[in-house]
Amino acid sequence: MNEMYMKVNWGSADISANLGGVVHAFSSDVEEEILDYVKRNNFGDVDPYKIQDIEIDLDAIPTFCHEVRSRMSQLDNGSKFTVFSGISDATKKEGRIIYWALSRSLGIQLVQDTNGDRISFIFDRGGKRISEGGRYHQGNEGGQPHTDNVNYNEGYDYLALLSDTNAYIGGGNGIVSGHKVYETLKDADPRFIETLQGDFWWESRGVDYKDSTFRAPILKMEGDVPKWRFLEAYLRSASQREDSPLTKDEENAIEALKSAIYDPDNCLTLNLKEGQTLVFNDNEFFHMRVGVFKDRDKPCHEYNFERCQNRLRLRTLIRANRDK
Repeated sequence: MNEMYMKVNWGSADISANLGGVVHAFSSDVEEEILDYVKRNNFGDVDPYKIQDIEIDLDAIPTFCHEVRSRMSQLDNGSKFTVFSGISDATKKEGRIIYWALSRSLGIQLVQDTNGDRISFIFDRGGKRISEGGRYHQGNEGGQPHTDNVNYNEGYDYLALLSDTNAYIGGGNGIVSGHKVYETLKDADPRFIETLQGDFWWESRGVDYKDSTFRAPILKMEGDVPKWRFLEAYLRSASQREDSPLTKDEENAIEALKSAIYDPDNCLTLNLKEGQTLVFNDNEFFHMRVGVFKDRDKPCHEYNFERCQNRLRLRTLIRANRDK
């Protein structure tokens, strides 16, 4: 396993420290370049829900792009995740634009819902629980470690998560090493690995109008690299819709997977600071919110960007552009 990856202490971590080279603070030249670009174009005045419509001129911010892309080797072959520090003097409005520029620097952003949105705003809307058909990113439940690729038939590379506003209490982010989960299962019983590589039913909940189902494995090996797809509620919902109960071997393998995911030796809690952006390989990590969080204001269907009192994360799903 990669040396950088092994430097990460998976039992615990203080993200304020430079964790094994994972946290990246931008150089002063980069900070000046990107902030000047945002201010010069008055992007800070753009409606947050319209940020995804901004055509970022990457040629106008070459130093910023170079520094962001310099972390791709770490994302692909090193620790498989990185944390970008926020730009020191940027406001929250400007920080969201910088986050969009960072995402654009890494590649192409996937559509995440039937409205065609490429940025997902993650906050508690006070609606349905996951067990009632609600979407995980619209509530305040802690929930099971999972991957976000479960409702996408086609693959992508990175998930980029901006810590815009933290909750009043709780709401930290946790990631689980897919490599360590794989090793845990293989050591326990290789038959679990074989079973999880079979096809399971999944549903494209919220991503397309048809809410279609499709078949894909929980675990796919690319060489010696395990690639994961897992959110139990979505898997079981799709299996019920297709009237295709899980077999005893599949149930046993899923229970073993859950045990490996919850093994504290495989987990890392990241208490992100506001303005930091976590980027990781979505099919090589499971991730979750750590426990139920409590906000300052009551949950609401529309986020109050003027007050910015409640927990808010921005998410993009990125298909990497490695040709640049």
